[in-house]
Parts: sequence; C-alpha cells; structure tokens
Amino acid sequence: SLPFQFRDPDFLGLEEVAFILRCSIDTARRIPKDDLPVYRGPGRHNLYLRDDLKQYLRQRRIDAPVSSDFIDEVLQ
Repeated sequence: SLPFQFRDPDFLGLEEVAFILRCSIDTARRIPKDDLPVYRGPGRHNLYLRDDLKQYLRQRRIDAPVSSDFIDEVLQ
C-alpha cells in the first residue's frame, strides 16, 4: 500500500496491483503502459485506475471467459 493516506477507491497503488495480479512488484511495474496506463500520484508514486486494471484483466483471459462479477469481486 501507499506510504501515505491516499485512499481513493478508484485508484490502486503498485503493491495492490501486484497483489491482485499475483505477481511481483517488479513484474507489475514492467507491464507496458499501453496495456495498463500509469498515473503519477503525490510523491511520484505510480497509481493505476481500478477500471484500467479490470480492462487489462479482461483482455488477458486465456480460454475460459472471466465474468465481470469475478473481476469486480477480485478488485473490491
């Protein structure tokens, strides 16, 4: 989580994105910005829109369709 009290439910910190994607922070940081846009927050911390992460997950599905309910549940 972010080192300050930034709690806008529409934004996620890098650590939260890595946790949701079940990957390392370094791997999450290396996701191309064209695939998952990054926004600069206070103190130059990377912030990600929750909706952008949902879209990223929908685009990355393998063969089993991922329901919107599942994605919404994961990102709550």
